[in-house]
Amino acid sequence: MSMNRSDPAVFGRNARAFRTLRGWSIRDFSERAGLSTKTIVKVESGNACTVKTERKIADGLNVYIGRLWDPDLLAQAPQRVIRSDAGRWFFAIGDDAAAHHARVSRAQVGEEGERMRADPEEIQETAERHRLGRAGLARVFVKTCGGGISSGFFQFNEVELFGLDETPADGSNFPYMLICRTGGLRMHIRGETYELNAGESMVFDGNDPYSVEPLAKDGSICPPATFYFLCLRLLRV
Repeated sequence: MSMNRSDPAVFGRNARAFRTLRGWSIRDFSERAGLSTKTIVKVESGNACTVKTERKIADGLNVYIGRLWDPDLLAQAPQRVIRSDAGRWFFAIGDDAAAHHARVSRAQVGEEGERMRADPEEIQETAERHRLGRAGLARVFVKTCGGGISSGFFQFNEVELFGLDETPADGSNFPYMLICRTGGLRMHIRGETYELNAGESMVFDGNDPYSVEPLAKDGSICPPATFYFLCLRLLRV
């Protein structure tokens, strides 16, 4: 699914929704994002902004920038089907996305380079994600499939795990569920370590940092561990 970045009203509406979900005032968010309150108000009102401002807003909200351009993010139907081709794949770790963009830019000498994206078109292909992961050029990919229904906003991600993924405490104390789909993974949280194999799951509160890594020792020859990640609380915008 390609993402339409032509309507700044979509970006502004989604930015406001994520800010509201986090319970932040405009002033709270302006301090987190390093932007003026005037800029936040303009963006949320549907005015276009620079690429640098887009990135600051996404980083301040701790969301992938492509999510802020999704016109269907806040759908209000009472039900929603998530098709197998729904959502977009992202580099889960910003450093991996930046390194990939630098490699691609160097290969495009003499061409006008595209701005850096965490969800470039090439990683929408399974073969390319696996090539990068097995070469040690990316540790984690995540496909974001969450969105809105009439009763609230839900979070639902699909993850391909080639290396260690570290997640800081989100401060929300929301309950989460991790469902191991294929392979196996090891989760570290609150000084404890848990191993999950395909078909096993874990439920936990997200008020502490945690990390996940594949059980397989050699990611260069093994398929990635994959899992679903869900927030067990619907959020109201």
